[in-house]
Amino acid sequence: MKVLQIGEAPLYLLVRLNRPHVKNAMDGFALGAAAIALAARISAQDSLATQLTKKVMHAPRDSHPLVEQLAQALLIESPEKIARMNAFLDKNRK
Repeated sequence: MKVLQIGEAPLYLLVRLNRPHVKNAMDGFALGAAAIALAARISAQDSLATQLTKKVMHAPRDSHPLVEQLAQALLIESPEKIARMNAFLDKNRK
């Protein structure tokens, strides 16, 4: 996402870089809280998945979809994914 300031007004837009539409609009005070909430969501995710996502996003265009498939192959057997899947299955069994 990219943060854009609109003129002199304290209005900010969060825009997805890969999609040309506005994700959210907020004033300057709400922007700080939104940034903290987004950082909390990212930090709660599997660190390996976050690292691989950043690498895939920065990979050259002509390397896709191969780099995405490699990242998925690495993550499908990760301990974090297996733990999440087991927790999901255990929850549904009850």
